[in-house]
Amino acid sequence: MTRSLNFNELPAHLPKNLAMDMELLGLPNDLSHNLRHEDLLTQNLSRNIDNIMLARTLNNDLDLQNSLAHIQNLQDQELSRSLSAEMA
Repeated sequence: MTRSLNFNELPAHLPKNLAMDMELLGLPNDLSHNLRHEDLLTQNLSRNIDNIMLARTLNNDLDLQNSLAHIQNLQDQELSRSLSAEMA
């Protein structure tokens, strides 16, 4: 009932299918497939560049927000010192 699988044994149809696939790779109509593949790669590259630019913009915005918060904190501290000095 059970059959052990031997991966060294190839099914009889496999070499024929492989040969047919290899022939198809050399056909001129495969050029359109390659162009579509190249278009997809270009689109992915463009999307990745857009994502990198967005990440950099968000990082710059976060740095700016942190800088503004730090400046606000310094101003608050200076105001507290000034008020304390006037009260004394």
